[in-house]
Amino acid sequence: MTPEQNKTIHRVISVFGAPNQKMQTIEELMELQKALFENVHRGTDNRPNIVEEVADVEIMLAQMKEVFGIKEEELDNTKHKR
Repeated sequence: MTPEQNKTIHRVISVFGAPNQKMQTIEELMELQKALFENVHRGTDNRPNIVEEVADVEIMLAQMKEVFGIKEEELDNTKHKR
């Protein structure tokens, strides 16, 4: 992540607050879930929507890493245990 992206993450959390950003993360995850459901269950050709929702989720995950103080090393260690 670039320094500018980190700055933006800090600013967004500062302006909107961690509780609101947690709720926003849940909303973005639900939107991705809906897009995937439509693709798999209904056979909808909605790849552009899925790309958009994955991008939104990645943005929110970066914010959650900051909110919860999660470091990449911690994530890597957890992934290797799976």
